[in-house]
Amino acid sequence: MLKEVSQIIWKEIIIAQNTSIFDEPEYLETIASLHNTKIIYWIIYKNEKPIIGFAVHVKNKSIIVPDHFSYSSFWICNEIGEFSAFNFLDEALIKLKKEFKFIKFRLSPVVKDIRAFNSNNFFAKVNYTYLNDTVNLHFRKDIKKKINITCKSELEFFNDSNYIEVVKQQIGDFKLFGYTDKRVEFYKSYFECLAKEGFLKSFSVKSKGMLVASSQVIIDQKESFAYNLLVSSSKSNYSLEVSAFLYDNMLKYFREHNIRTFDFYGADMKGIANFKSGFNGNLTPHYTVDYNFINKYALPSFYRLKKAIKKFF
Repeated sequence: MLKEVSQIIWKEIIIAQNTSIFDEPEYLETIASLHNTKIIYWIIYKNEKPIIGFAVHVKNKSIIVPDHFSYSSFWICNEIGEFSAFNFLDEALIKLKKEFKFIKFRLSPVVKDIRAFNSNNFFAKVNYTYLNDTVNLHFRKDIKKKINITCKSELEFFNDSNYIEVVKQQIGDFKLFGYTDKRVEFYKSYFECLAKEGFLKSFSVKSKGMLVASSQVIIDQKESFAYNLLVSSSKSNYSLEVSAFLYDNMLKYFREHNIRTFDFYGADMKGIANFKSGFNGNLTPHYTVDYNFINKYALPSFYRLKKAIKKFF
């Protein structure tokens, strides 16, 4: 049975289920305030026991993914069998489709079974990322060579970086990439807000006191996970050696602070994926699932499509 619950009940349940930072109401509400969305908390119960949960961003009768910097809130109780989870989620999605014309989830790599979404006419896009075990670090030869080169340089790694300085550098990169002034100002506020709320940790590399590379990471201490949100890559200071030096020191920092898994947050672009693969993480798929009310009319006759549009508009 699918049931909307209060934030208080949701909080109690996710504590008991030991879920990720992306399920935390504080994190969700912070993102919602930035994007002007409403958070709705849903639990699927089996015999009055919570077995599946998802908290969603709602805007204009649509369930949306407000940006690509977070995975959607979505968890499944470890004690429930996969086919039982499939059945209950399938029933819940049928109900959601009656209420929302558009539904989207950006599922984390831990969600491997998307059959219920497939059976409900969601379009699924597979993306890839690298997950690194920070306890067992072993890099490809070319990455080791790049790191060795930096040992002879004046590069310094900082794990307590001033986030304002880091944001300034990364916003500068956005301008180089052609972002509009309005979009640049939004992301400036976005990163500063997440940092002030304690969800982001900044890392940086300096040469002779000048900032040459930086990274912002979401750290989930409870789940022993770190998510690589953004790395500076402006052409004015970027080099593979500096990036290798940054990642090497970040991974060692995570290992020392009991963060077991580092998510590189993307491995789809050919050049970037090749570089990240050199750190010998596990190439891992994750899915974006997307439904709109016309999906069920896939390859329809013109008449059926016209009827569907008329129904909703």
